[in-house]
Amino acid sequence: MKGRPYNVGLSDANLSKWELCELIRKHVLDFHFVAAEFGEDPDKRNYIVSNRRIEAKGFTPTSR
Repeated sequence: MKGRPYNVGLSDANLSKWELCELIRKHVLDFHFVAAEFGEDPDKRNYIVSNRRIEAKGFTPTSR
């Protein structure tokens, strides 16, 4: 494993921005979000993280 980067997390915990907003709304009463019906999102970051490399080594994280 030396010299190689590994993501360590729950693969099932990957969320889109929309899914994250939906979860926040369940906990924050005055939280509002709007999806623009035109244009495109200037924030092109991809939050989907692959944990395949560490999982292939037999590591399986658990949530609390």
